[in-house]
Amino acid sequence: MSWKPVYLFWGDEWYLKKRHVDKFINQIPEDVRDFNLDIFEEQDVTYAELKEAVSALPVFSDKRLIILKNSRLLSTTMKKNKSGITEEQLIQVLNNLNPTSCLLILAEGNVDKRKKTYKLIAEQGEVLEFLPLKGRQLLMWLKSFFEENGKKITKEAAELLLDSCANSLTQLAQEAEKLILYAQEMDIIDQEIVSRLTSRTNQETIFKLIDSVAEKDAKSAFYSLRAILDNNEPPLKILFMLTKQFRLILQVKVLSEQGKPPKALADILNLSPFVIRNCLQQSRKYSLKELR
Repeated sequence: MSWKPVYLFWGDEWYLKKRHVDKFINQIPEDVRDFNLDIFEEQDVTYAELKEAVSALPVFSDKRLIILKNSRLLSTTMKKNKSGITEEQLIQVLNNLNPTSCLLILAEGNVDKRKKTYKLIAEQGEVLEFLPLKGRQLLMWLKSFFEENGKKITKEAAELLLDSCANSLTQLAQEAEKLILYAQEMDIIDQEIVSRLTSRTNQETIFKLIDSVAEKDAKSAFYSLRAILDNNEPPLKILFMLTKQFRLILQVKVLSEQGKPPKALADILNLSPFVIRNCLQQSRKYSLKELR
C-alpha cells in the first residue's frame, strides 16, 4: 500500500468522496480489517483515542487506516466543539503519525486553506477536493464507470441516461449499476437498452424484488411482487430472473469458499466487479444447502 501519512477529503460531491473512501478501505484485506481500520466521528472522539489509534501497529497488514469523519476543525465557519478533539490536538496527532498508519480526514463544508492544520496536511500528505461534476465531466465519468465494470456505453445512450438522472451523480451511479446488472451478457450498452430500463418502472421493481428476496426481506419482497403482478408482468419472467440470480449467488459462494478473491471471481464468471460484490454480500445470508 503506497499511502501517504495523511489525506484530507473535502467538497460537496458526496458520491465521489464515498467511492474514494471505499477504495482505501478495500485495500485492507477483509479478514484483518477489524484490526486495521478505525472510524471516528470528530465530535465524539477524544484526543487519547485518536492518538492511540494512529500509534497502533498494523496486524497482518502493511498499514492501518484511521478515518476521521465530519471534521469541522478545518472549516471556514468552524464553531467551537462542545466535545471531541481541538485543532491544537489534531496538530499534535499530525506531528506524531506512525509510519504504518494513514489518517484520512473527511471535512464538513468548505475548508480554510490558511489554517495551520490545512498547511500541515498538504505538506505531509495530500488534499483532494470533490466538486460536483458538470456537462462533459459527467459524460466522461459515466463512460469510465462502465469501463471499470467491463462494459461500454454509446454516446447516445450516455446522454439519454444523463438526461433521465438530471445530472445527479448519485442517481446516475444507481441507474448505471442497474444497467450493468440488467445487461450482464452484453458488452455494449446502447440507447435502446437505456430507454427500455429507464422508462419501465416495472423493471426497476423486479430488481427490488430480486434484492429483497436475496436479502431475506420478506415484507419488501411481497410488496414488490404485488406491484409487478398488478402491472401484468408474466410470472414465468419473474421466476426466470429470480432463478438466474440465485444460481449466480450459488456460483459465487462456492468459488468464494474455495478461496477465490473477488477479482478472480469476476474473471472466472465473466462478470463485472459490481455484480460480484453484490452477489458476495447476498451469499453471506445463505448456506450452500439453502442455495442448492
